[in-house]
Amino acid sequence: MALLTDDQKMLRETASSFLAGEGAISKQLRRWRDTGCTDGFGTDLWKQFGELGLTGICIPQEQGGLGLGTVEAALVLEEIGRNLTPSPFLTTAVAAARALEGTAHGERWFPGILSGETVLALAVDESRRHAPEQTALAAERRGNGFLLNGAKQFVVHGNSADMILTVARTAGSPGELDGLTLFAVPKGTAEVESVNLTDSSKAARLKFENVELDVNRSFDLLSANFGMSMDQYRKTGAPGPSIDRFAKLLNLLGNPLGLRDPQRINEWEIGTREAQPIAGADAPPGNMPVQGC
Repeated sequence: MALLTDDQKMLRETASSFLAGEGAISKQLRRWRDTGCTDGFGTDLWKQFGELGLTGICIPQEQGGLGLGTVEAALVLEEIGRNLTPSPFLTTAVAAARALEGTAHGERWFPGILSGETVLALAVDESRRHAPEQTALAAERRGNGFLLNGAKQFVVHGNSADMILTVARTAGSPGELDGLTLFAVPKGTAEVESVNLTDSSKAARLKFENVELDVNRSFDLLSANFGMSMDQYRKTGAPGPSIDRFAKLLNLLGNPLGLRDPQRINEWEIGTREAQPIAGADAPPGNMPVQGC
């Protein structure tokens, strides 16, 4: 792996000191595990992440963030793993922040992420294994929006998230990457069942029954199309930048430790350079505070 710069070393030292103290097992993991907290993490600690600027690592400078990359995010994740610190850093400040970059949803949610007051979740999987191409959650075009029917499993922080980025199928069949679309689902829209994972983290099962998402009014559709069709991909042998970016996001979510692999870090950085358009007009600014234990 390439040598770290002085700034990266400083970031690692800051994260190491902070998480060894405030994120220690006795202060965080055991506390939220033993109290039965449905969030599974400390909201005060999450705000401290914001105060230190850690939540802005993957948010562009022009939108108030640090404008850094996945290498810097991986340094923080390494210290989170070292201390087993429960936090929404990966789902909110890394994966969701990257997915929202260049969209009106970023304008809406970035301020809350930066302050450590907003939590976002990602709903990808529907079975025991990470297999986004097997998505069956249906998003049927209905009038001025979409109608969602189906279910998701293992949605980390799904019980406390202010918004859930949800992968649904607008075309194709389970087993195909073509036809997958990412939706921004507001809190309280889906039926939520809290579950405990084997590592004591908190997750949720989501059930969608005729959930209506109005594109023009609430801008729930994050991206109408993540790139060229798989037919074109098979013909040219090269994925378009948007479908490539989406695939990298899903792969990293399936193996977060891949963030520590320098080759995958480099691929992710390259694949996230091109911002994606959003269907509809700009979303209103503002943020919603997370409900803590």
